[in-house]
Amino acid sequence: MLGLKARGLFSAATRAVVAALCLAACGSGGNNGSIQVVVDGVVPAERLIPANATSLVVSLTGGPTLAPAQTLTNFTPDGSATTTFTGLEAGTYMVSVLAQDAAAAVLALGSVDVRVTSGATTTASLSLTSSVVSAAATLTPGELADNTGATSTATLTCYAGGGQTVVPVAPSTLSWSSSNTAVATVSTNADGTGTVSLVAGAVPAGAASVQVTITGKYAEASTAGGGSAAASATATLTVDAATTGRTVSAGRMMSRTPAGR
Repeated sequence: MLGLKARGLFSAATRAVVAALCLAACGSGGNNGSIQVVVDGVVPAERLIPANATSLVVSLTGGPTLAPAQTLTNFTPDGSATTTFTGLEAGTYMVSVLAQDAAAAVLALGSVDVRVTSGATTTASLSLTSSVVSAAATLTPGELADNTGATSTATLTCYAGGGQTVVPVAPSTLSWSSSNTAVATVSTNADGTGTVSLVAGAVPAGAASVQVTITGKYAEASTAGGGSAAASATATLTVDAATTGRTVSAGRMMSRTPAGR
C-alpha cells in the first residue's frame, strides 16, 4: 500500500515537473519577442549625455522575463546608441538607461515603458536627462576697470548629486545674464561660456566700485522618456571706476607719467 502511495506521489511529482518544463519551453518559444533600445543622441535638444560619460548601462525590469543588463561603451560622440534584448516573453517592461563615468557615477538617466508582443520586435526610443543638481559659476578675472576695454570669461561647472562634475554635450543648455546691464553685459558663447563686457563710462573716475551679479543657468526641458533638470549659480564682478593717469593690465596697476613732465 505504501509502495502504491509512494509511486502515486512520485508519478504526480514527475507529471508536475514535466508540465513545468513544457510550459517553460512553450513560453520561451512561440511567445518570444524582442526590444530594440535606441538612445537618440542626434538632436541635442532632445537629450543630454555628458561628454565625460564612458558607458551606457541598459536594463529591463518589470516584465515576465529576467534579462541581464547590457553595458555599452561604443556609443557615438553625440550620444546615440542601439542595442537589442531578445527571447522576451510578452508583457510590459521598463527600459532604463544610465550614462556613467569611469567611476560608475550616474551622470544622466532615462526610462520608458515598452509593451512586448509575441514574435515581434518593439522599438524603445528614449532620451536621457542629465543628473545635474547643482552648479558653480566663476569669472576670470573677477575685477575689471571701466575704461580698459577688458572682458571677463564666465564659466559654469555642473555637478551631479554625488558631487561628480557633469560636462554637458549641448552647450545650448547653458545661458548667462547680468544683474545690471547698465554697467556690464554678458553674452553666451557657442561653447557655453559667457563673455562679460563693461559699458563704457558707467563707472566714471572718482565713482565707487560697483558689484554686478553674473548668473549662469543650466536648464534642460522635459522630453519623452527623459525628464527635466536645472541648476544655476552666481558670481560677483567688481567694476572699478575709470582710471586716471594709470592703466590696469594683467591684473596689476601700472603707473604712467602724464605728458609734459
